[in-house]
Amino acid sequence: MALREACERLVYASLRLTRLEANEEGLSIPQVFILQALSSVGPIPITQLVLWSGNSPATIGGILDVMEQDGLARRAHGVEDRRQVLASLTPKGRRLAAKLVRKRDARWAALRSALLVRDAAASARALQRVAAGFNAWRRATDHPRRHGAGAGGRSRTRRRGSR
Repeated sequence: MALREACERLVYASLRLTRLEANEEGLSIPQVFILQALSSVGPIPITQLVLWSGNSPATIGGILDVMEQDGLARRAHGVEDRRQVLASLTPKGRRLAAKLVRKRDARWAALRSALLVRDAAASARALQRVAAGFNAWRRATDHPRRHGAGAGGRSRTRRRGSR
């Protein structure tokens, strides 16, 4: 019970910190998520953002619309597959992402300074195990419909000429 409560407190504290950082820059939390994702992996298919975030394609599209209007992100068709749409950061978006990372690093440095080195290392190992457990649980319970397929993993779209 204590571990669950500690993890929940950490998640809520992290969410509050992300909300604070977003508000300081005039962003929404989903915009911060996309900014972080694009800054860490570079141009990626919008479908990947949809899978990572758990949001609908329309929601991600709307968030990217606003980010494009603000000059933070852009969309372009893939080079190898023109049907694929890639999202990437503009130079302004990269600068903002780097600024957010610097702010977060400074806040974490202040937090770490309050911990003993051995406590920080043990906490990091424990949290990594908890995160790995959550990721394994998510993969095991992920339903095929989240990825556009119906029962049995088959696509729900009809083939041409079928009824």
